[in-house]
Amino acid sequence: LKPFCFKLAAAEKHLRCNFAMRRRTAGPGGSRRHGAAAAPFVAPLALACLVGLAAGAMRAFAGCGASTLRTTRHAAGSACRRGLAATARAATLKLGDIVMVHGKGGPTEYIVSRMLQQLGYVARPFCPKQALEVYAEVGINGYVFGGEEPFPPAAGLILVDEAALQADTATALVRKLGAAGSLSRVVVLNNGVKKFGLASLFGSTDTDREQAQADIQKAVEGAGAEWTVVQTGDLRGGGARTYLPSSLPVSFYESFTDQVGGIDEEVYDLSYRGIEVGAIEGGFAKSPNTNRGAAAMALTISLSLDQAAGTVMGVTSSKSDDPFDPEFDWAGAFGSSR
Repeated sequence: LKPFCFKLAAAEKHLRCNFAMRRRTAGPGGSRRHGAAAAPFVAPLALACLVGLAAGAMRAFAGCGASTLRTTRHAAGSACRRGLAATARAATLKLGDIVMVHGKGGPTEYIVSRMLQQLGYVARPFCPKQALEVYAEVGINGYVFGGEEPFPPAAGLILVDEAALQADTATALVRKLGAAGSLSRVVVLNNGVKKFGLASLFGSTDTDREQAQADIQKAVEGAGAEWTVVQTGDLRGGGARTYLPSSLPVSFYESFTDQVGGIDEEVYDLSYRGIEVGAIEGGFAKSPNTNRGAAAMALTISLSLDQAAGTVMGVTSSKSDDPFDPEFDWAGAFGSSR
């Protein structure tokens, strides 16, 4: 699967997409479906130093229809560790706080940045100069490495590198932001967890991931902040067919070199909206998967939850064509993962 950004044309700057938000409501005689027109969203697309960003629109989860997912469970017993610094600052963030996002311009980085913006935070994604315009068009002020602007006094940092945990880069960012004295929470995406058998040949082993995760946790504690780790399976989807207001545009599915691969991702987004939390389990030559929309929800909402401090929680996706639940009990999910 190649990054969607390599397929996007530089000239495709103002793609406007309208789509209907699907909602399921139960009635006395069963269930019925109805559609509500979602607001048009602008999807400016650009190539930027081997990264591409696609703009979605968002109404902060609440824009989705409320529905109980057929498959939602809170599973206790997930592997977790608690490591709070003795002199840690306030655990939770407040509206208006600055949150830096580092994910090398991947799709999850962009979804997370848009979610932060709509939740009332000031999102500052790290990006190259070529991507500044893309972010600016949706009201986000990107931050350029090595530029004239000093590091902002960020209260939060979300690390969402889809490739693998990069302990060296992550710990350097934590130390730099921690030196400003305002950093209070660092949220880490650890994706592709629990690969067994042949699957481990195509990615980092769990031992490597666990060591990188531990190194980052130690750096965060040393900076006087608190950490949260969201573990996921292989990240998939996140396109318009999730019907999340923050989704990537339809062109995400068209970016695959293999047309069948794009169709598969579209079907996945239509069919896997169930959220499961707990220990992530895999099998021989098989890994679980997580919808990018569900992962982004956990990453962003954790900033406001005391229960998420010092917690490692696994998030995977299960089969469900109901909309993502905007009232999902993330506080309970993080609490049960302690």
